[in-house]
Amino acid sequence: MKRLNDEEKRQLGLLIYYYRTSYFRSNRADNENFKQVNFCRGVCSQAQLSRLENGEPLKDYEIYWLLLDKLYLNYEKVSTKEIVTFESYYEYIYEYQNNDQLAINYNEYVLMINHFQNVFKNNIIYTHYNYALEFILTILNEDVEEASSLLEHVEKTIDALPPKLLTLTLHYLGKYYYAINKYDVANKYYLLSLEHMHKNGLNNQVIYLDIAINEIKRQYYIQASYYLGRALGLYLNTNNKITLGKIYLYYGLLYTLNKEYDVSYLMLNKALDIAQNLHKRELLVPIYTLYIVNLYLTNKYHEAITYIDEVSLIRDDELSRLLKVMVKLKLNQDVDEELLSDKYLDLYRFFKTDDKEIFFEENIEGKLNMYDYLIQRLILIELYNDYKAKKKYKKALELAEKYKI
Repeated sequence: MKRLNDEEKRQLGLLIYYYRTSYFRSNRADNENFKQVNFCRGVCSQAQLSRLENGEPLKDYEIYWLLLDKLYLNYEKVSTKEIVTFESYYEYIYEYQNNDQLAINYNEYVLMINHFQNVFKNNIIYTHYNYALEFILTILNEDVEEASSLLEHVEKTIDALPPKLLTLTLHYLGKYYYAINKYDVANKYYLLSLEHMHKNGLNNQVIYLDIAINEIKRQYYIQASYYLGRALGLYLNTNNKITLGKIYLYYGLLYTLNKEYDVSYLMLNKALDIAQNLHKRELLVPIYTLYIVNLYLTNKYHEAITYIDEVSLIRDDELSRLLKVMVKLKLNQDVDEELLSDKYLDLYRFFKTDDKEIFFEENIEGKLNMYDYLIQRLILIELYNDYKAKKKYKKALELAEKYKI
């Protein structure tokens, strides 16, 4: 039997706990055998098993092998060459996400993950390393459904990962929960990743931007401003212009949310200069969209139409069509509501109706989170202004407090 060092014992203990409890909770006919008091019988005391499963190394390494056998798990040696190759793939993701000049070859990663799955099949620790890498790749590919199928394997064994992969995986757990609109959970993982980044002297400055964006969603604007400031300081004099443009864009959004529209325009102008110089269409659309929202909120509807036309030239989607409909309503112009799907048709009717309060309660409020964040903001401000116009000041105050508008 191979001797184990303390780090291997710690990792194996955590994985033994994960698999033992998984089997115990399952519908297996023999699941009672995996209850702690039964599982340790003939191998070690229950107290020893408890310590081991909490990551405390036991002196007798043979206990680990016996417990692994009970779980049908293996821990065989992996060649140094394969380990170095594997590490290079997740280390490159650090470089990629912090360098706008780099790209990810998704197909290559898929092939290599399949390769590592075969190489690591008899090493349970590296198998879980590979789960983490696959999870990260699914988030990079914006495949939330596939990521969810890996979530338990990754989340429940996160502490078994080595520091650099742990820090990266925590970051992508944050991205996963952000993608499914669980912003408080995302914040927890982002901050854990940041903590491990500092603890291990790692360089992953893009996380400051991700935290800031998430804080905006959580409506913690002071914290968002702080993290945007950290990101700006790190990216200002670098060649990472796309990321810098995003920082200015989110500064613009932050100032819009704080109703500081003049400052928002200044930030958006900086973002727009970068996007136009780089010809980045994916950055131009959200910049123009935020311009439109600012103009709408400051009653500059004719100017808003100009930017809507700019967006339509780049990407004619439902959001831009909805904004155009909203602006035309304000200008008392004819509107072609057939351009909108049922999802956005309700919003058109909300902006058009005189009884916004009832329509909001019956048709909008229950599904408010399904709409783009800026659209949510416009809906709430429209309703707030409607309350004030009808002298329903208590209702207006309650709405403002509930949604922090």
